[in-house]
Amino acid sequence: MNTENKVQKIVVLGGSFSPPTIAHLEVLQAAMDAIQADSGIFVPAPYRYVKRKLKKTGYTQEALPDDLRLEMLETMCRKDGRLSIDDCEMYRTERGFTYETLITIQEKHRQSQIYFVAGSDKLHVIPRWHRIGEFVERFRFLVTKRDGETPEQLLEEHPFL
Repeated sequence: MNTENKVQKIVVLGGSFSPPTIAHLEVLQAAMDAIQADSGIFVPAPYRYVKRKLKKTGYTQEALPDDLRLEMLETMCRKDGRLSIDDCEMYRTERGFTYETLITIQEKHRQSQIYFVAGSDKLHVIPRWHRIGEFVERFRFLVTKRDGETPEQLLEEHPFL
């Protein structure tokens, strides 16, 4: 088999990462291992989004600044050569959507299949995502269980998924 024509698999995990935790690392690595991906990319949200999200959800903790979250993610990535960070969302001036983020990543990795990790707690909102029809045509989802949910049941309840 000619490995030059092999489609690379890249798993993307976005999030606040305020702070990045071992759980984030383990989720990305487990997703990569599940599909035998070649690499994984952390995509941290910008400070302004993290700050707004924390306030909206009632958390009293301060949002960590972008440079500190990036430094912490870089430290995590050093332990696994398959991992990297893409900070494209941090410098976007317009409102960011996951679809546009994955397009940006796809442009950097043209010959790759992009997989996006979503927690099962997000499954109910995915059908309402920006450009979701195009999203599911171009990219693939990997779902991780969160908060004791059963993703299989949620998938059955939502015909779109």
